[in-house]
Amino acid sequence: MKELNCIFVWGSGLYSSSRYYKFLFDGLPKDVTLSSIWKSKCLPKLKVFAWLLIMDRLNTRDMIQRRHWRLESGPNCVLCSDAHIETCDHFFLFCPFAQLCWSFLGIDWTADYDIRRNITVPSQHFSGPCFLETIVCAAWNIWKEQNDHIFQGSQPSLVRWKVRFQSDIMLHRYRVKQHLVQPLIDWLAELFV
Repeated sequence: MKELNCIFVWGSGLYSSSRYYKFLFDGLPKDVTLSSIWKSKCLPKLKVFAWLLIMDRLNTRDMIQRRHWRLESGPNCVLCSDAHIETCDHFFLFCPFAQLCWSFLGIDWTADYDIRRNITVPSQHFSGPCFLETIVCAAWNIWKEQNDHIFQGSQPSLVRWKVRFQSDIMLHRYRVKQHLVQPLIDWLAELFV
């Protein structure tokens, strides 16, 4: 039997899966938005949720319709009375209920941009700490309000959203860097006066 002598392009001659992975993917462009989500201090389930949101993989009514699944109530947003198709951009940024939530936080989204671009623009004008963690928690709780409306029949409530948001963002005080804990608590205290 012949002995195989392989010379690998990374130089040392020893194979490892991590070296091969780096060899394959080092030259590819990195998505700054997705990288910031994975590096954020969000809870793991919220990181996955944010990734699904950015990649347009959440089961919004628009996604369900694109997959040719049957929707009895149609593809329109269930949280607003307007006849808007429920896309990620509409549901999380421009739906009247979502806009109430964002205005409470002092975040104004630009209508000309999609979710990915919108995440970078308001961060420059955001007054609180932990911008990415804040918007992910806010979007997560908007999603939960919609699910409660669909599956339990409860009407969307800004008060319930605020309670959930405050609870979720307070959990992040254990995950963020120590120097951000007190500014986060102070910012929440100002919001919920």
